[in-house]
Amino acid sequence: MHSLFGSKGSMKIKLYKDGNKKNPPILFLHGFPFDHRMWKSQVDFLKKNYYCLSYDILEKWEKAKHPESNPFEFLVDDLFSILEKEKLTSLTLCGLSMGGYIILRALERKPELFTKIILCDTRTEADSNEAKLKRVAGIKSINENGVQKFLKEFATNTLSELTIKANPKLYKKALKIASARRTTSTKSILLAIQGRTDTTSVLNKISVPTLVICGEYDALTPPESMEKLSSQIPKGEFIKVPDAGHMAPFENPKFVNEKILEFLSK
Repeated sequence: MHSLFGSKGSMKIKLYKDGNKKNPPILFLHGFPFDHRMWKSQVDFLKKNYYCLSYDILEKWEKAKHPESNPFEFLVDDLFSILEKEKLTSLTLCGLSMGGYIILRALERKPELFTKIILCDTRTEADSNEAKLKRVAGIKSINENGVQKFLKEFATNTLSELTIKANPKLYKKALKIASARRTTSTKSILLAIQGRTDTTSVLNKISVPTLVICGEYDALTPPESMEKLSSQIPKGEFIKVPDAGHMAPFENPKFVNEKILEFLSK
């Protein structure tokens, strides 16, 4: 089941809905360069007892004939458009990496809308100069070598070596999802993420229970940095996911699903 949302005159984004609307809602926000399919294991596991929602953050850029390089803040606006259209005023947000960036900024703007938060393999800091230059290098690589080469390398770096070697089927699935990104939308999101604000100051203001999840082999947002993030949240709880890299929910879904259910049941 799905519905469309978007401001008047804008490109519509598909909202995927699984489970009974009468159950507690949980909205999943994916990481780059993936889409809502990265949450399939979590949705399948939770949809019996929870109303699971997800959407493709980059869909408007993917579908537009001439996509604009919109600021990161517009992605937060999209989230609020969903909540308004679906009349969701109390729910759990679960986001990974880029999805976590959106959640943290949403918490700065309208913290009263959320009852629980799940942050997976993400960070609060805005891009450093080094990170900004790395994203510029990514755009240059796309221009010179094509988007598919960039996406394959980027997606591969989000997974642990263990996953790539021991679970080639899952690795192939990750590459398939990532390869769906277009050149224009990929470059647009790199620029948008580069311009996001620092949300570190919001951590000690988060008043709701917050689960912080990180893969033990995450090289992009290492466990020690995420544990520090969790320690700054009054009701923060940190969990390290074994046998997983930056895509912890995707790489070790059984472990993550059980921890999420345990958290939601409290």
